[in-house]
Amino acid sequence: MLAEAKRIRERFRAELHVIYAGKRSEEAAAKFREALEELQLPADSTIHYEEGDPAEAILRTLDREKIDVIVAGALEKEVVLHPFLG
Repeated sequence: MLAEAKRIRERFRAELHVIYAGKRSEEAAAKFREALEELQLPADSTIHYEEGDPAEAILRTLDREKIDVIVAGALEKEVVLHPFLG
């Protein structure tokens, strides 16, 4: 999922915002830092931790940050399953 986001970010010279529908934890933050480093994405990319219903959390963040393109995927135990573009 982040690899696809990287491709789009580079192609359109866009900012990268990561939205995580869940509570922030040191474990989650560490996994995001590792993934950003592995994909050579900026370490200062914005990560939004939003609690509540995932769809509502995503929509809230999109509206607040004025984000117009998303790359989304389902997570199972922090492992990305089928990414898709929306």
